[in-house]
Amino acid sequence: MWSEMNLGSKNIAEGIGSLYELREKKVELTALSLDVLSIESEKEQEEMVTDHLGKEINQINYITCMHKLNKNMDEDKAVTYLCIGTENKSIIILDNFVANVIKTV
Repeated sequence: MWSEMNLGSKNIAEGIGSLYELREKKVELTALSLDVLSIESEKEQEEMVTDHLGKEINQINYITCMHKLNKNMDEDKAVTYLCIGTENKSIIILDNFVANVIKTV
């Protein structure tokens, strides 16, 4: 959506409308897109979009919680995995030996 507005193939009002539609369809949006949609004034929304056009948009996935999972036994010396929860509702399970990602949910 942002790239279409950057290229001029969508004007800002259409882009914001498309963001509303994507949110209604439960599509995961970037923090910037959610910030734009949280603004009530259309003029302020357009100003925010204009300020960010042409800039690279990154979705940073912050860790919100961590826990160790025992692999086989429920003992302190058992082999464990590191389970990481993120603010984007992702769960990542890492092998503790080489830090390989075992599963991402």
